[in-house]
Amino acid sequence: MRRAERTLIGALTVAAIAAASMPRATTAQSTKRDTSRTIIVDSVRKTVGPLPPATPQPRSLAAGELARTVDAEARVAMFELAMDRRYPALSRLERVSAIVGQDSMGLAEPERAALHFLLSQTYYQLGMLSAFRREADGLGGGSTRYASVLRAQLLVEAYRSGDYARVATLSRTQPTNDATGLSALVTGLAAYRSGDLAGARTAFARASASNGSFASYAKYMDALAQIRSDTARAATSVASLESIATGSTGAFADQVRLTAAQVAYETRRYEDAVRIAGAIGDSSQQAAPALLTRAWALYKLERVEQAAQAFTDFGTRYPNRPESDEARLMAAQAQLELGRSVDAERVFQRVADSSSAGIALLQAQTNAAIADLSRALVTSRSVETLVLGDPNAKALVLQDSSTAGDVLASLGTSAPASSAGSGLTAILAAPDPARLDSIAARAPTMAKRVLFTPASATKQLGDVAVRSQNLLAADAAVGVARYRLSQQLDAQQREIALLSQLSGSLAADSGQIGTMALSYQALADSIARLDQLLSAAETRVREMLGREIEGTRTLAAENAKTADSLRTALAPRASAEDRAALDDELATAAAYAKVAEIAAQGLDSAIAHHPVFVARNALRAREVNTRAVLASMQSSYTGSVRDVSATLGTLHGGDTPEVQRARQALADAESRRSAAEGEAVAAVNAELSARAGRLIAELQRNTEAAQFGVASAAFFRAIDETRAVGGAGSGGSPRTRDPERRR
Repeated sequence: MRRAERTLIGALTVAAIAAASMPRATTAQSTKRDTSRTIIVDSVRKTVGPLPPATPQPRSLAAGELARTVDAEARVAMFELAMDRRYPALSRLERVSAIVGQDSMGLAEPERAALHFLLSQTYYQLGMLSAFRREADGLGGGSTRYASVLRAQLLVEAYRSGDYARVATLSRTQPTNDATGLSALVTGLAAYRSGDLAGARTAFARASASNGSFASYAKYMDALAQIRSDTARAATSVASLESIATGSTGAFADQVRLTAAQVAYETRRYEDAVRIAGAIGDSSQQAAPALLTRAWALYKLERVEQAAQAFTDFGTRYPNRPESDEARLMAAQAQLELGRSVDAERVFQRVADSSSAGIALLQAQTNAAIADLSRALVTSRSVETLVLGDPNAKALVLQDSSTAGDVLASLGTSAPASSAGSGLTAILAAPDPARLDSIAARAPTMAKRVLFTPASATKQLGDVAVRSQNLLAADAAVGVARYRLSQQLDAQQREIALLSQLSGSLAADSGQIGTMALSYQALADSIARLDQLLSAAETRVREMLGREIEGTRTLAAENAKTADSLRTALAPRASAEDRAALDDELATAAAYAKVAEIAAQGLDSAIAHHPVFVARNALRAREVNTRAVLASMQSSYTGSVRDVSATLGTLHGGDTPEVQRARQALADAESRRSAAEGEAVAAVNAELSARAGRLIAELQRNTEAAQFGVASAAFFRAIDETRAVGGAGSGGSPRTRDPERRR
């Protein structure tokens, strides 16, 4: 029995030694995670940085989120305005305004007012007066914290729109301590246009007293209102106008001097008219009317030689102006009065021929020429030149010149009343003749006079103004749509760049995964060989222990049988000690048999719980799991590469749905702009047609006057020739001047 014990213990020891000699599998358990996704995400982060958050599904913004969104977008829009990027700012603000309009309860009133104020300023800078007025009226006009800015702007908008009654209404809400004088000036201009001269002078006086940037112009307009209301005091206004011109510079000073010269002429102060008109330089915008005024004043002073030269210079330097024929007629008349009948007849004949040719040309080609000029005006966005009137009109116009800095300075704070409108409006003489020349150059030559003819008093001008505003709005819509398309195209390019980087990263990582798979396969082969060795060892241990157990059973049975035989044989003469020894032997044999039985029943369990075989089973499970993970990773990478390649192919092959929608929006905006351009061309064409009719009538009068002049010159030439032959006088002597024939 002791040999059996030693054999069993020896077998278990051998198994323990075998287990100790085998590599121990790790027992540390790691947290389970999606290895394929982890590698892809890590690769993207390594290549292009952290991944952007997933695009959220459309949902209603909470109050706090909406407020933060509006604040952030407004700040970006303000920056874009500061950088003079008005269309991006308008696009951003209109989008945010649409969001707020869908959920207005999610934003407090001050933030909502600030948003609409910023949007109104963008419209104002773009000249979209209708949209500006809508936003400003939505803010309550002058009842908000932005009233100091909006009041002045609404006043200017009403004046530019020709709504003089609204100007009068708005003027009652204007502050009395306006340091710039803008409100009073615009109020006076509206009253002047509507015929309320007393109200206009009162408003101009307030603007002049402010000593602001508009004081000089207010004094100028006050002088005009005084002349218009009391012609008897027109003479005293000349000195006032000269004083204003002396204290001014540039185009405004020349405009005031021209007005002073014209007033002096109308009041028969011809010397003053010559002097003042002569002070206007040849490079000035007012050079043409100044030269014509000077020529007429010289003629009235009977300085006919100088007048003839001045009229001739005007006709030569400004052949496309409507007064050119009149100037040449007067030059011929002066030549006639100087006794130069031949020269006068020649000039009269040239005027008659040119006027007749002009009439024939206009009547033959007016429609085509006006259509070309109308398109040129609309294409160059110069329709407002027709609304403003004659290039040398006495009245100046208000033009927006607000800068982003002016707008930003008034945002978020309640500006003092004294700064209302400060820097938001400038006064310019309009339009610029050079600009008109550049526009007329795009049309047939004969159409230039159609453009320079003074504006008609028909209803066409109102239509032109409305169509011009519609065209501005259409331009803004196209600008916004084009910006949004560029944003979508940029986003598509960024997506292509990101996916290209991701594709390269996936390709690199796929190579690493392939190397990893090869390395793991080598390890798996080693594990398989080790598993075979362990299986063989398990078989040997089971067989060896089974033989030991069976031997123990056999020995126990033999010992029990021997003990029984001895007890039977020795029973008659066995002593008590012998019987006790035999009983012990039988008990020991039974115990060994029981031990053998227990060992036989627990052999599989004992082998299975041995650390070596436990580690082997765990290694088998891990190997199966690892193969599954590796296969899933390879499949995931293969799918990712396929999806990225397909997406890149789609992006390279065409537009995304977002880009397609942006392109469609741009196409729709351009279609609406084309319609607006067509309407504007039709309105301009109607206005220019009216001017062409007036021009033809004027040319007909000039033709008749020239023909009469030709006859008169021929008559005087015949008389001069008769006097020269008959000795009654000398040819070429000056004529008796008839003041009644002069203008």
